[in-house]
Amino acid sequence: MWVALAIVVVALILAVAMMPNVRNQNTGPTKGTVPDVKDGKRVIRIYGTVWINDPIQLAMLNTGQTPIRK
Repeated sequence: MWVALAIVVVALILAVAMMPNVRNQNTGPTKGTVPDVKDGKRVIRIYGTVWINDPIQLAMLNTGQTPIRK
């Protein structure tokens, strides 16, 4: 019984010691990068799972920013 309790206490101390410090990290929103859309660029049709080096974007919908809390 005491051995199990000691293991739990040691595990708790290690978990708290190894926990990341959230106060020092920048937790703000990040900006996403969007590939440029060029007129006249052909659309690549891919069937299956492949790796491409030139991502394209056909359309983008601006959804705006709605605050979670007012």
